[in-house]
Amino acid sequence: MNGGEGDVDIKGQFGEVAGITHSKNVNISLRGGDVSLNELSGKASLNISFGSATLGWKELRGTEQVNIHCGFGGVDLLLPSHITPIEEHGGLFKKKKIATLSGTTIHATVGFGGLDVLNWDLE
Repeated sequence: MNGGEGDVDIKGQFGEVAGITHSKNVNISLRGGDVSLNELSGKASLNISFGSATLGWKELRGTEQVNIHCGFGGVDLLLPSHITPIEEHGGLFKKKKIATLSGTTIHATVGFGGLDVLNWDLE
Protein backbone atom coordinates (compact mmCIF):
# COMPACT_ATOMS: atom_id res chain seq x y z
CA MET A 1 0.00 0.00 0.00
CA ASN A 2 1.12 3.47 -0.73
CA GLY A 3 -1.18 5.87 1.08
CA GLY A 4 -4.75 6.02 -0.13
CA GLU A 5 -8.05 6.29 1.69
CA GLY A 6 -11.27 4.32 1.85
CA ASP A 7 -11.93 0.94 3.41
CA VAL A 8 -9.34 -1.83 3.05
CA ASP A 9 -10.65 -5.40 3.12
CA ILE A 10 -8.13 -8.11 2.24
CA LYS A 11 -8.86 -11.82 2.57
CA GLY A 12 -6.60 -14.47 1.16
CA GLN A 13 -4.76 -17.72 1.51
CA PHE A 14 -1.11 -16.57 1.32
CA GLY A 15 0.54 -13.25 0.65
CA GLU A 16 2.17 -10.10 1.89
CA VAL A 17 0.62 -6.73 2.72
CA ALA A 18 2.99 -3.83 3.32
CA GLY A 19 3.10 -0.05 3.30
CA ILE A 20 1.18 2.92 4.66
CA THR A 21 -2.56 3.54 4.39
CA HIS A 22 -4.69 6.48 5.47
CA SER A 23 -7.78 4.28 5.64
CA LYS A 24 -9.84 4.54 8.82
CA ASN A 25 -11.13 0.95 8.44
CA VAL A 26 -8.66 -1.87 7.70
CA ASN A 27 -9.57 -5.57 7.76
CA ILE A 28 -6.95 -8.14 6.80
CA SER A 29 -7.35 -11.90 7.08
CA LEU A 30 -4.63 -14.22 5.77
CA ARG A 31 -4.16 -17.94 6.22
CA GLY A 32 -0.42 -17.46 5.78
CA GLY A 33 1.74 -14.45 5.13
CA ASP A 34 3.25 -11.27 6.43
CA VAL A 35 1.76 -7.88 7.22
CA SER A 36 3.94 -4.82 7.66
CA LEU A 37 2.06 -1.54 8.08
CA ASN A 38 2.99 1.84 9.47
CA GLU A 39 0.91 4.69 10.86
CA LEU A 40 -2.48 2.94 10.98
CA SER A 41 -4.78 5.72 12.15
CA GLY A 42 -8.25 4.22 12.57
CA LYS A 43 -9.88 0.86 13.18
CA ALA A 44 -7.90 -2.18 12.12
CA SER A 45 -8.53 -5.88 12.50
CA LEU A 46 -5.68 -8.17 11.45
CA ASN A 47 -5.93 -11.95 11.60
CA ILE A 48 -3.02 -14.10 10.43
CA SER A 49 -3.15 -17.85 10.92
CA PHE A 50 0.52 -18.52 10.10
CA GLY A 51 3.03 -15.73 9.58
CA SER A 52 4.06 -12.46 11.11
CA ALA A 53 3.10 -8.83 11.49
CA THR A 54 5.04 -5.66 12.13
CA LEU A 55 3.05 -2.54 12.95
CA GLY A 56 4.72 0.80 13.58
CA TRP A 57 3.76 4.25 14.77
CA LYS A 58 6.03 7.25 15.23
CA GLU A 59 3.15 8.99 17.03
CA LEU A 60 -0.15 7.74 18.45
CA ARG A 61 -2.96 10.24 17.85
CA GLY A 62 -5.74 8.67 19.90
CA THR A 63 -7.73 7.42 16.89
CA GLU A 64 -6.03 4.02 16.65
CA GLN A 65 -8.25 1.03 17.50
CA VAL A 66 -6.22 -2.04 16.48
CA ASN A 67 -6.77 -5.74 17.13
CA ILE A 68 -4.20 -8.19 15.83
CA HIS A 69 -4.20 -11.96 16.20
CA CYS A 70 -1.47 -14.27 14.95
CA GLY A 71 -1.91 -18.01 15.46
CA PHE A 72 1.61 -19.24 14.64
CA GLY A 73 4.36 -16.70 14.12
CA GLY A 74 5.16 -13.36 15.62
CA VAL A 75 4.01 -9.81 16.13
CA ASP A 76 6.28 -6.77 16.53
CA LEU A 77 4.78 -3.46 17.62
CA LEU A 78 7.02 -0.43 17.08
CA LEU A 79 5.84 2.42 19.32
CA PRO A 80 7.03 5.81 20.53
CA SER A 81 9.46 5.39 23.43
CA HIS A 82 7.10 6.89 26.07
CA ILE A 83 4.42 4.20 25.51
CA THR A 84 4.40 1.24 27.92
CA PRO A 85 2.40 -1.90 27.09
CA ILE A 86 0.39 -3.93 29.57
CA GLU A 87 1.10 -7.64 29.40
CA GLU A 88 -2.01 -9.70 29.95
CA HIS A 89 -1.50 -13.03 31.71
CA GLY A 90 -3.52 -16.21 31.65
CA GLY A 91 -4.37 -18.77 29.06
CA LEU A 92 -2.31 -20.27 26.31
CA PHE A 93 -1.83 -17.09 24.27
CA LYS A 94 0.61 -14.22 24.68
CA LYS A 95 -1.29 -10.96 24.92
CA LYS A 96 -0.33 -7.32 25.18
CA LYS A 97 -2.46 -4.23 25.35
CA ILE A 98 -1.52 -0.65 24.68
CA ALA A 99 -3.95 2.00 25.86
CA THR A 100 -3.32 5.73 25.99
CA LEU A 101 -5.20 8.54 27.72
CA SER A 102 -5.88 10.09 24.32
CA GLY A 103 -7.94 7.03 23.25
CA THR A 104 -5.61 4.67 21.40
CA THR A 105 -6.21 0.97 22.06
CA ILE A 106 -4.04 -1.77 20.56
CA HIS A 107 -4.61 -5.43 21.45
CA ALA A 108 -2.13 -8.05 20.21
CA THR A 109 -2.48 -11.82 20.67
CA VAL A 110 -0.09 -14.57 19.56
CA GLY A 111 -0.74 -18.30 19.89
CA PHE A 112 2.72 -19.78 19.31
CA GLY A 113 5.60 -17.42 18.64
CA GLY A 114 6.90 -14.06 19.74
CA LEU A 115 5.14 -10.88 20.77
CA ASP A 116 7.47 -7.93 21.12
CA VAL A 117 6.94 -4.24 21.77
CA LEU A 118 9.88 -2.16 20.61
CA ASN A 119 10.67 1.56 20.74
CA TRP A 120 10.55 3.45 17.48
CA ASP A 121 12.97 6.30 18.13
CA LEU A 122 11.80 9.59 16.70
CA GLU A 123 15.35 10.76 16.02
